[in-house]
Amino acid sequence: ILSIVVISVLGGAVFGIQQYNRKTGPYSKENEISNRASISTESRTIDYADDRILLGHTHNAFVGRVVRKIGERRLPGSIGPSSQYEIEVILNVKGNLRGSITVNQFEIHAPLLLQVGSTYVFAVRYYKEENLYHFVYYPYQYQLLADDLMLTNNQLKALAESNDRVKALQAAYPNEML
Repeated sequence: ILSIVVISVLGGAVFGIQQYNRKTGPYSKENEISNRASISTESRTIDYADDRILLGHTHNAFVGRVVRKIGERRLPGSIGPSSQYEIEVILNVKGNLRGSITVNQFEIHAPLLLQVGSTYVFAVRYYKEENLYHFVYYPYQYQLLADDLMLTNNQLKALAESNDRVKALQAAYPNEML
C-alpha cells in the first residue's frame, strides 16, 4: 500500500509540474496567443506588397531550387511546426548567396508548402542563432517560379531573369526602405 501511495504522489507531482510548465512555459496558450498577436500586428504594420519595404525587411532575395527537405521541428518562440529545406541558389537579387543554404518555412502561415524539385523566388531573413534563413508570407516572401524538374540551372536562371516578379524585386532593390 505504501508503494502505491508513493507512486501515486510522485505521479501526481510530475503531472502537476507538466501542467504548470504547459501553462507558463514558452509554448503556453498565453504565449501562443501573444505570439499570434505580434505576428498579426507585424503582418498588418509591414506592407510586404511594397517590394521596397519587403527588401528592406529581408537580408536576401534570390531564386532557388528546393533540393530536399532536411527536417521538421518547432523552433523556440514559434507557434506551430516548421520545416527546413536545402535550397540551391540560382540567381541573387539582393545579397550574395552561393551554393546551398538552409531555409525554414513556418507552416502555420503557409498556404503553399515548398515542393522538392521546384524553384521559387525567395525574400528571406537570416537568423544566426539557428543558422537558418526564414520566410513566412506568401506570395511576398516566396513565390513559385517553376515546377519543372527537368530544367537546368542555366535554363532556370534565364527563366528567372525574364520573370516579372524577379524584375520587380530587382527594380525595387536600389530603393529599398529599411
